Amino acid sequence: MSLLWCVSVLPGVSVLLGSALGSPRAGQNFSVPCELPHNVLEVTWFHLYGDSLMPLLSASLNKFNKTVERRYSERRFHLRGDLVDPPVSLEMRAVNQTDAGLYYCVGRYSNGSLSTDALRLTVGGKA
Repeated sequence: MSLLWCVSVLPGVSVLLGSALGSPRAGQNFSVPCELPHNVLEVTWFHLYGDSLMPLLSASLNKFNKTVERRYSERRFHLRGDLVDPPVSLEMRAVNQTDAGLYYCVGRYSNGSLSTDALRLTVGGKA
């Protein structure tokens, strides 16, 4: 079943809901892709669960054109890839039931921002 509406979660950013991301078993590792056009300056992944919207991780280019990672929450979330040579992904280690919900990323460019469709993650029982 797909959801077919658009929701605004940040000023100027609308997210289309509906695609299934996957159903890993609890304890497995999982990857959340961020497929945005090249030339992105910064990418931030968000998790929407119920009424709660949480930034998880940002990746940005420093003045030496190197990708720098910033975690907003748990240490089990990591960046895979490089903004200089996309695509990039959010790597989630040992997923659990609290990881279920919607995920999307927002890319910041020199002339604005762009978001991906929100992807639904469900988490099954123990592996």
